[in-house]
Amino acid sequence: MHTISIKYNLIWRFKTAHHYQMTRCKKVVNTKTSRVLKSTLNGGSIGWWIGDKFIVKSKVNEFVEMIPTQRTPIYGLYNNRLNQ
Repeated sequence: MHTISIKYNLIWRFKTAHHYQMTRCKKVVNTKTSRVLKSTLNGGSIGWWIGDKFIVKSKVNEFVEMIPTQRTPIYGLYNNRLNQ
């Protein structure tokens, strides 16, 4: 059996559902299930179903925000241990 791993750099997340995140190439990933959402055609518009709401690909900028960076204070903890 062969295994393939793919790494995506996630840049944006949806404001209403943080577990749906987006890459620079406009791929939407569900981080709870680690699956890539397929874009669908609904009434002549291309987009994604995020929960019960259809998000159109051309207007996605209204519904996403940058993922905030999280800094861990590992360096500060390491220095405190050296000083004790």
